[in-house]
Amino acid sequence: MKFLLRVLICATACWGQPATSIEGRVVNAITGEPVRKVSLTLRAEGKSVAHLATSTFDGKFRIEFVEPGHTC
Repeated sequence: MKFLLRVLICATACWGQPATSIEGRVVNAITGEPVRKVSLTLRAEGKSVAHLATSTFDGKFRIEFVEPGHTC
């Protein structure tokens, strides 16, 4: 079964600062229901180091200590 997902992301600091955290919620785009156990990977372009997170029972996730330049 395929799900359409919408990820809401809120950066907690401005671009240009040394590090920040990213938090958000993964929801089904059709029903708006939270989606749990989604694996998220955040990686800087051209780098092998990645930040990993898994959404909780209510679809929430948080990635700490993110350097500027990372993409999903």
